[in-house]
Amino acid sequence: MPDKEKNRLRPLWKKCLIWTVWSVLFFHGFVILTGAVFAVAYKFINPPYSAFMLYRMVFDDQKIYQNKFVPVNKLPRSVSRMLVSVEDGNFYTHCGIDFKAIETARKRNEKAGYNKFGGSTITQQLVKTLFLVPDKFLVRK
Repeated sequence: MPDKEKNRLRPLWKKCLIWTVWSVLFFHGFVILTGAVFAVAYKFINPPYSAFMLYRMVFDDQKIYQNKFVPVNKLPRSVSRMLVSVEDGNFYTHCGIDFKAIETARKRNEKAGYNKFGGSTITQQLVKTLFLVPDKFLVRK
């Protein structure tokens, strides 16, 4: 390959790499910013529909029922403690992601041969319900 052609390809390669890096950074920044906006909005309003509800309506022909939200302070304290204990026993000791539970679930799923067990925290379950579809795979966590 002549030197002139090599010199023309080198800047093109660098430009592609730079565009790729900026695209990935922009995408992640957009996702984080969008998540922050929704987190603030959902502090004040209950979303009328979730991604799960819309997915089931479109792909499973299920009717969407309006949920009746009950504020946590209206529940008996023993009920809220039980729910936290059943869904995420380490809820008060991790930062929203329980890496040990995910690794344990991965090993158990590997042994079972399919995705049977999950290691999601309450935080991850909330995000999954509001924004994601019900497919199961490790990268989604």
